[in-house]
Amino acid sequence: MAKSSDSQSGGSWFQTLPGVLTAVAGLLTAITGLVLGLNQAGLFRRSDPAPSPTVQTVQKDAPASDPVAPKSDSAQAPGTTSGPAPVANEATGAPATGSGDAKAPTGDSATVTSITPKPGTALSPHMAHTIALTIHYRLQSADSMILVARAVAFPADDGCSEPRGSHPIVVPDPPHITVQRGEGNLSVVLNIRQADQLKRGEMIRSVAAVGSFWSGMDGQGRPIVSTPQLWDARTTCFAYR
Repeated sequence: MAKSSDSQSGGSWFQTLPGVLTAVAGLLTAITGLVLGLNQAGLFRRSDPAPSPTVQTVQKDAPASDPVAPKSDSAQAPGTTSGPAPVANEATGAPATGSGDAKAPTGDSATVTSITPKPGTALSPHMAHTIALTIHYRLQSADSMILVARAVAFPADDGCSEPRGSHPIVVPDPPHITVQRGEGNLSVVLNIRQADQLKRGEMIRSVAAVGSFWSGMDGQGRPIVSTPQLWDARTTCFAYR
């Protein structure tokens, strides 16, 4: 009898197993559908990360450098002067201004390479004299220029160092020598007559050979002196005894 009872209970379990499996499968299907529905509704959707900020680099233009101011046309090179060229003194023919420099700011120059008689020689005021010069010149500022050499009298016996009161006493031969751009040598002879020495009624204590560059004449026929004094008068000075 006991054996029959066990067989009956085992048979009833196997009979209910398919129903249990069916119920479990239905439950799983329901859960799966619920999850899918909730996922579609967005409840289980993973939130997207916040977008990273976009960094935009703005490159500023460098400030423009100030342009170099153009040089004024009125700027002058050192050693130069503005305005019209000086003109010779109308009464005496001596330059209105004189620098005493042996070389002009423009690069023009002239040098006495030889002179006869020897500078420093004592001359008699009662006799005529001849002074012969050899001049080496350099002209750079113009295509041509007039070189004028002359004898100048000095009232003081100071070695021809004080130009005040001086005046020309002779016109050279040749009186005007046109020189061209470049370098060269020329000869000048100054003939000093006795009458020239005393024509102003004053005693001459010394005399010197001087030279200047002229660029031409102005509207009144006066020379336009480009370089008033080409060399130092003290280097070509003669004393009267």
